[in-house]
Amino acid sequence: MRSIGKQKPDWMRLDNAATIFPSLNSPRSTSFYRLSVSLHKPVDPGCLQKALDRCLKRFPYYSMRLKQGAFWMFLEHYDRRMLVEEDQFYPCLLLKTPKQKDHLLRILYLEDRISMEMSHILTDGTGAIIFLKNLSAEYLRQSGIPVDPDEDLGILDLDGRQHPDETIDAYRKIYQPQSPKEPMTPNAYQLRAKKMTPWGVNRIITGIIPTEQLQGLSRKAGVTITEYLVSVLMYTFLGLQAKERNRVRRRQPVRILVPVNLRKFYPIKNMRNFSLVLGPEIDPKLGEFSFEEILSHVRHDLRKQNTEKNIRQQVTRNVFATLNPIFRAIPLTIKESVFRLVFDQFGEKQLSISFSNLGNIEMPAIMKEHIRRFDFVFNGSPFTKTLMTMTGYNGSLYLSFGRICDQPILEKPFFMFLKEQGIDFVIESNNTAGMKDLYSFDWEER
Repeated sequence: MRSIGKQKPDWMRLDNAATIFPSLNSPRSTSFYRLSVSLHKPVDPGCLQKALDRCLKRFPYYSMRLKQGAFWMFLEHYDRRMLVEEDQFYPCLLLKTPKQKDHLLRILYLEDRISMEMSHILTDGTGAIIFLKNLSAEYLRQSGIPVDPDEDLGILDLDGRQHPDETIDAYRKIYQPQSPKEPMTPNAYQLRAKKMTPWGVNRIITGIIPTEQLQGLSRKAGVTITEYLVSVLMYTFLGLQAKERNRVRRRQPVRILVPVNLRKFYPIKNMRNFSLVLGPEIDPKLGEFSFEEILSHVRHDLRKQNTEKNIRQQVTRNVFATLNPIFRAIPLTIKESVFRLVFDQFGEKQLSISFSNLGNIEMPAIMKEHIRRFDFVFNGSPFTKTLMTMTGYNGSLYLSFGRICDQPILEKPFFMFLKEQGIDFVIESNNTAGMKDLYSFDWEER
């Protein structure tokens, strides 16, 4: 790969986390996720296009397309201009419109909202939110609003030099072969629900919650907001599982996967994937659990797993396979079959749901005057049916469920539990004939 100070990378190897995604892409399970920023005024497509052009000069490693080699997939710089496009489809589709072509990043606009759909092949949520922050800042500059760089808040100087760590495979940098490998875990309990047709339908339900209210509940229970919400998810799943008629499914563990940003453990300024997952679980064979017991269990389980030594153990398992000389010599067509088999058996079958929390998004004061909110959306997978995400901004939390099944089996009891705890919230959904319009409604009416 050519050195990239101010230059474009000719090509890049997939990082360790990205290697599996090309083999798993399907119309129902894409590698795309969506981050959106909503403004106080309608979006000007011309200013947005100029902002994108400027940002891609600073982040050229996001202007890539996927290419196939003899033994591995890789990323090649794509010179075709990336064009902004009006948002008119369900989120996170595996879709190539004439404007998008083979890009692994797409920038969409609708009314006052700018949406960025990023393939996980390129980066994780942390890298994506930094790109979206800079796209938003440059959009405001193109609109006549002066926004100064603020590296502490992720607003970079677009004319500045890249840090050499931005494009490295950070997993390999921290890999320590002497660390013990993780033990295998059993399959988890998962929802059974009818998938929606046609493929690509992605129902989004977002609950908007005052941060103060949920923070108060969490502090009273002695847990973080993430630990509290994971506990509510666990409680909801155990309640659904208790109604199962199938004895085997009633006895499967409930396991919630929680991605963690490894940049908090390692001072690496990486802009590609650099996250791993924690997996707090409860075994229903131990008996019934009260919500207070679940809170205590999740708190201790998450904190036990969320340490540098345990993280390094997971990195060792993941990196070891890709460094194995025998596996590296296997042709790509065979590797892809192996990836799919391993993922089907030991990947998503081991989780009940994934909960991705980007945390509270801080912006410079001048940008906060023009930005209403941020949203983070995944679509459900064929196994879990539903995935949950969260962002925080300006005193509100935005909890979103993306699902590919026809009924909100999980969402309704989840939000009703929060309501019983005294949480006030507004519910929005894209479940309309227009597909993209959000509207508020009362659960009691559904």
